[in-house]
Amino acid sequence: MIRAAMAILLACLLVAGARVLRVNNTASMPRGIYILDPLHEPARGDLVSLCAPGAWAALARERGYLGEGLCPEGTKPLLKRLVGIPGDVVAMRPEGVLVNAMARPRSAPHGHDRNGRPIPAHFPNGTIPFGFGLALSEHPDGFDARYFGWVPLDAMTRVVPLLTFNSME
Repeated sequence: MIRAAMAILLACLLVAGARVLRVNNTASMPRGIYILDPLHEPARGDLVSLCAPGAWAALARERGYLGEGLCPEGTKPLLKRLVGIPGDVVAMRPEGVLVNAMARPRSAPHGHDRNGRPIPAHFPNGTIPFGFGLALSEHPDGFDARYFGWVPLDAMTRVVPLLTFNSME
């Protein structure tokens, strides 16, 4: 009885909550269901939902990194961790991204994707300007700021895990 009620509740949330929930079925973050929290500004360390910017969304869709979704470019939103905020100094090194001289784990850039196609990178070294943030995947192969750089903070929405599974294969 409880399982059936939970299944019905979950189905209702998924149907009615397309703009309230994010479902992650990729390896870039723990798989599961996340609730959008637009009432709180994203802060360092928060999980955030964002859309890949412009030409990067087109590239991600063309190559199959992102499926169809709610973003303006027609792609699924990304789910990442906000690791850099305005005033932070960021740098890309072969071993990974540095934020305020601290190396971010699993953030080494890749010159090619899993299919051997080159991945162009637009990572601006320097101080993150007012109104922008740096969002990275927790998976070493994630499609994130290592390639498209910082994104306006007002284009990110804080998310809170509702039900997640720890596999990030």
